[in-house]
Amino acid sequence: AMYNFYTADASVNGGRNMCPVGWHVPDVSEWTVLTDYLGGASIAGGRLKETGTEHWQSPNTGAADDYGFTALPGGYRGIDGIFRSLGNYGVWWSSDKLNDLEASNRSMSYNSASVSQLMRDQQVGFSVRCIKDSYAQQTIPLVLTAGWNILSIAVTPADNSMSTIFDPLIKAGELVKVQDE
Repeated sequence: AMYNFYTADASVNGGRNMCPVGWHVPDVSEWTVLTDYLGGASIAGGRLKETGTEHWQSPNTGAADDYGFTALPGGYRGIDGIFRSLGNYGVWWSSDKLNDLEASNRSMSYNSASVSQLMRDQQVGFSVRCIKDSYAQQTIPLVLTAGWNILSIAVTPADNSMSTIFDPLIKAGELVKVQDE
């Protein structure tokens, strides 16, 4: 399926994007971590592309699919609604936008082993690859009940912050309010 950027942009969709809960559209830095890990942008495309020429046009340069990513050449859907470059290019949105008109994507080609970072009109349709949220990106709510009514603790591992939320608590029939400092 091809999606315009608006389905990948959590900022216009109430903090959500098209990915299931616990998953997200990778941003530019996450794509960069992947391509760097695979040896750099000049060879990472080959290491991610499906092998052979069943879907990719020949020669499908560098295709090895070393990690089971199986990148496929879905092409894109133009602003005019016409599908183009099926078999030639695979293009995936990132969650980063340049401005109100353009957003970032990553592209792979049948005749190159590289991964390119491009900026394109947000109305164009590209593929989307969702990735699992990492522990560092999650705020983990904990609810404890032990002598007190409810204590909520939200831990955000990315910056090692912890906030406690005490609603008016009842202990031994008294109303107690505790504030976090």
